[in-house]
Amino acid sequence: MSLREIDEPSVAGSPRVLWILRYVGALLAARRSFARESRTGIVLVTWPVLGYLDLAILRLTLGRRATGRIVLHDPTPLVSAVGYSPVVRRAVTPLLRRHRMIVHSSAAHAELDAGSLATATEILPHPLCERPRTSWPCVDSRPVVRVLGQYKADRDLELLAEIADLVGDRMTLEIHGRGWPEVPGWLVDRRFVSEAELDSLMSTSVAVLIPYRRFYQSGIANRCVELGVPFIGPRDSTLADLVPSESPLLVPATPRRGAAAARLWVEAVGVACSSDAAELRPLTQGAVRRSHRVWADWLTRQVATA
Repeated sequence: MSLREIDEPSVAGSPRVLWILRYVGALLAARRSFARESRTGIVLVTWPVLGYLDLAILRLTLGRRATGRIVLHDPTPLVSAVGYSPVVRRAVTPLLRRHRMIVHSSAAHAELDAGSLATATEILPHPLCERPRTSWPCVDSRPVVRVLGQYKADRDLELLAEIADLVGDRMTLEIHGRGWPEVPGWLVDRRFVSEAELDSLMSTSVAVLIPYRRFYQSGIANRCVELGVPFIGPRDSTLADLVPSESPLLVPATPRRGAAAARLWVEAVGVACSSDAAELRPLTQGAVRRSHRVWADWLTRQVATA
């Protein structure tokens, strides 16, 4: 097994076309490797560069030496992206006879089912790895609650403003990520946040909020699980795959709007503030173990049938 990492343009600081060329080069290198060893194999693409068009790229680059598996995070992107239109989806459907897709949630699978793509799609949990937490919230200062990650149209700005009204001066509220507008009551930092800084921001938060109206999975929530940091989000979402659905950190679906909804989020923040890591860690350890087990079983099956 070999790994090839290619940073996206926002991280690498290079043009998108160079990102695509590096990606194509990595796929061609995999094809040559299989040819040299006179064997077949599987190429797992953990993030498509051109959405559903990646199926065509796999067809052109891998030949018959390898089959591809594309991890599709958002069947309908939460931000503007190339290669996800209905026309593209219909055009690449025949390619799913050889190459397949992987999604991380039943919500994503249901959306593909509506587009007649579910039969060529598998559901596997987001890979998780428990990691040591090296920093903690400061007990002598006001609790810090954060929202992390770039702005997307499905972020619930109204909810965040309502939370700020309820919390008042009792907590420090911060948002870190690219593209965010001003949010009343919140300190907004629009810088790109590095991996190391992101871990530090999470670890020094009493809670991290996942304030989406619509989403298929949350990379921020996954990282919180790995570090043992409390995250708070809607109960009727894929977050219920990460912690038990009855967890006090998951907010009931009703009411959905206004101050009454915000009060439920503030109550969940209160639970996070009054609980220590020893109480909260078991809520997330089950997700890590399940992720390891399901992926190990899947990889074993792929090797057996390659």
